[in-house]
Amino acid sequence: MTLWASMLRLMLLGMASRFRGGDGLARELRRARALRGELERLGGVFVKVGQLLSVRTDQYPWEVCREFTQLLDRVVPFSGAVAEQIVATELQAPLSAVFARFDREPIAAASIGQVHVGWLRDTGAKVAIKIQRPGIAEQVNIDLALMKAFARAVDFANIFNAQRVMPLIQELQRIMDEELSYLNEARATYDFGRTLKGRKHIYSPKVYFEHTTDRVLTMEFIEGLSASALIKAIENDDVEALERFEQLGIDRKKLAKRFFRAVLQQIYEHDICHIDPHPGNLILMPQNRICLIDFGAVGNFGPVLRERMERITMAFARNDVQGAVDATLASWEPLPLRDIEGFKAGLKPIYQRLISNAGSKYGDPNYKSNGRMLVESGRLAGEFGITAPWEHLRFTRLMWEYDTIVVTLAPDFNFARASRAYFVDRMKRRMRNHLSKQNLAAFGAGMVDIIAELPKDLQEFRYQALNTFRRSDHLYMHSMSKLSYVGKMAVEYLMAGLAVTVGALVYFRATRGADWIDAWLAERLPLAAPWWICALILAHVLARLQRVRVRFTDID
Repeated sequence: MTLWASMLRLMLLGMASRFRGGDGLARELRRARALRGELERLGGVFVKVGQLLSVRTDQYPWEVCREFTQLLDRVVPFSGAVAEQIVATELQAPLSAVFARFDREPIAAASIGQVHVGWLRDTGAKVAIKIQRPGIAEQVNIDLALMKAFARAVDFANIFNAQRVMPLIQELQRIMDEELSYLNEARATYDFGRTLKGRKHIYSPKVYFEHTTDRVLTMEFIEGLSASALIKAIENDDVEALERFEQLGIDRKKLAKRFFRAVLQQIYEHDICHIDPHPGNLILMPQNRICLIDFGAVGNFGPVLRERMERITMAFARNDVQGAVDATLASWEPLPLRDIEGFKAGLKPIYQRLISNAGSKYGDPNYKSNGRMLVESGRLAGEFGITAPWEHLRFTRLMWEYDTIVVTLAPDFNFARASRAYFVDRMKRRMRNHLSKQNLAAFGAGMVDIIAELPKDLQEFRYQALNTFRRSDHLYMHSMSKLSYVGKMAVEYLMAGLAVTVGALVYFRATRGADWIDAWLAERLPLAAPWWICALILAHVLARLQRVRVRFTDID
């Protein structure tokens, strides 16, 4: 009953399709908080439901979506003895053979798994061991089956005004399939780490694949402070806690700058990015380095979407309102048959306000980021009946969460200036890369190869050209052979007809007499001539046609 009651609450929230501030917004925020509490209580897959709801910035207000981003996945941990048994079974070795020490008490617990600390026996390295909760895969499958049944009923009844629920559940299943396989997370962590080459301030933990399975993930233990503690101190204005962070060398502005730069590099330069960047997944390391953890959910945005969204960010960095509007419309193509001009007219003042705030030190922190610009465009599009592509929504939510962390760390952060600095730096890096010794050497080697292969290529070109000419000559002769055959056949039929005509003249001369045949020819020919003259002319024509026939035979 609790499960169905929670689903009913989700349905009621979805039916409240538009919010416009005032008491109505306050009421919906209370409902959202109540639903958030229910989802946290249920845990597991239901926490992901709330996180997916936070993506729908085109359907719900900014404040409501932000409420769902604060979902916490908290459960009672399972016993250390069970954890040890799972690790031994999965690694197919006694625990003592793999770990010199294994702490039974977990340092973190969630509905899908929990994390223990250990030390590897062979290297002595301190590691974090993520262990999947027993029976969670079966429970997730049951929950998803019930949600699919609920979604079919809701879509059939069209309760959400043509907004189908099944795609959301299908996306949820895709996410859960990824998160239930720790091998997927291990590969994603490794792939992400490869993109950090040469970047001093961003880090991801090393994965020990030899001690990793679908249910156990062993990775480097990161020493540092959770960013969630810093964010909480900022939001609560905890002066004492903030002073302790400063004493530890934590520079909030430097963190914001480095984090924002890392976000843009991650999104616009690589095929993989972290798409669950809440503060709990950020570890603050010494010297203001940032480590990203928990790669159970990663994004692989294609080059087309990345290029479209990059155009929006570049226009935003140039303070180009019209360019940002045009880039936004291009990112939504193909556009449906709606009031596009009205949409553009409504978007311009919103973008102007955002760009003005972004360039001001004292601008409203809630109206100055790239993410907020994407959120506002999605909200306005919904008012004009334009449905956002799912990938666009995921990208928007990602940018919004990243930018929210940046604004919390540094409320006076200048997004436009930081974006311009990023694009200038990227251009310089690309230029240096193209002009590096390695690339110049590769270019020179390529030119040497081209020059060395030139004689061979010319010979190949000559061979291909001669073959083409030979084929053309063969095709010409083949065509002429066919024409000669047709011509010879035509001449032979004509000669046969003339021979029959000569024979007829001789026959009628013998049977009817010369006078009769001469009279018959005179009636039908323009010039009167004796029959024997006609016979001689036909015989001469036959002789000429025989010569023509011989010529056609020679060609064939």
